[in-house]
Amino acid sequence: MRRRSPLRRLLFLIGPGLLPVLAGCSTLVLGIVGPPVDLDAHVLRPASRFNENAIRDPGTGMLVGDTGYALYLLAFPVGMSFSDSNAFLQTLHKHPKTGWKDHNVGHGWIIVESPEQTIECGHTGEDGIERPAYYQGVFEKIRARDPNPIAYLWEEFDDGRFVNGSNGHVPAFVAKLPITAAEHARLIEYINSYDYKHFSLVRKHCTEFVAGAAEIMGVNLVTKVRLKIPREVHFRGKRYTLWTDARYEYLTFGSPDVLDSDLRQLVKEGIAEDAAAWYSK
Repeated sequence: MRRRSPLRRLLFLIGPGLLPVLAGCSTLVLGIVGPPVDLDAHVLRPASRFNENAIRDPGTGMLVGDTGYALYLLAFPVGMSFSDSNAFLQTLHKHPKTGWKDHNVGHGWIIVESPEQTIECGHTGEDGIERPAYYQGVFEKIRARDPNPIAYLWEEFDDGRFVNGSNGHVPAFVAKLPITAAEHARLIEYINSYDYKHFSLVRKHCTEFVAGAAEIMGVNLVTKVRLKIPREVHFRGKRYTLWTDARYEYLTFGSPDVLDSDLRQLVKEGIAEDAAAWYSK
């Protein structure tokens, strides 16, 4: 059996919590070896559910729309837990919902419906072809003794692209929001003008695309997780620095699992309809 270098063994240790490799919006990380890293993950929530864009009924306070128009928000989660660091690592290594160990973190996308047409689409990218993928980039910076190798997770890729359809995913949940004809026009403009070329773990990815569409309709979604990254890790008697600049102590990124949970909450709050059965027809 081929022996792994100490650095590769190290990345097998810290990979599950710290070194995402985004393939489209499906994060791939290495398996868990050794004790878990001390991580601190928190789901970030907006101050309010609605923003100034919301068109709401004066009596009920709920969203209103025109007949035949709707925005569907879709999520394919894999069962990641953010209750504590150990749960995060364990569920990222083996997904409770699927039993998979492929480290796919899921996907999020939208459907915009009008009497004339229905558009299903999303955003993907970071194929690791033209430049090192996130995991590979961090690995190379560690080898080069960069003082902030984890900073590569903040890099932006220019291989992003528009996805027509679900990108091969079947949603676990679908939330339907009513929209007006004018809002539909703004959504079409959003889809047509969106910067698909750029893809980033911290700024532009599939769940951010979904959140941006909902924001146009006046709804603030819960999609983000804030992860504390240890300054250094110790492995086999050696110390490896992940960052020296405090700007890289916390990583904020979007999660399809968090999106899925919030879409269900939208239905509980009476803001959206459960449209999973509609989608499966």
